[in-house]
Amino acid sequence: MKKLLVALIASQLLAACASAPQMTREERIEWYRANAGEPVRSFFYSGHLRGWTALDERSIALWTRSNEAYLLEFFPRCPDLAFASTITISHQIGRVNAGFDSVTVRRASGGIGGVRCRIETIRPIDTSVVKEPVRNLRDAELVERDPSVPDESR
Repeated sequence: MKKLLVALIASQLLAACASAPQMTREERIEWYRANAGEPVRSFFYSGHLRGWTALDERSIALWTRSNEAYLLEFFPRCPDLAFASTITISHQIGRVNAGFDSVTVRRASGGIGGVRCRIETIRPIDTSVVKEPVRNLRDAELVERDPSVPDESR
């Protein structure tokens, strides 16, 4: 009986922790920005992306590994991020570069193409503070940047 009581109390404590109040969308964006470092020109990826999460129409958190993430910000906004089922990220020889590479938003409904959004800034996220459960991350793919596509002017 004593073991049952201890188990019941432990499960209630876990449930209380899990149901802590969530941040508003604005608070979450600011939390990510506050825990992101200075902008970097690019980042190297190891051939695999863990996933991403949309923060708003101008930014996403991209997880390259469990202990490595980047805040990608777009200019102008990147429509349909909230509705994307997956994204593709362009790169050149294993590097994703601010100002050159882009994120293409793919909706679950499919279709050819997708909205292409130029990456304006890349900021490393302090992953010792910011943790994103794997269940919250969406799929991402890397695609080699097409050198024949001219850079768009900002």
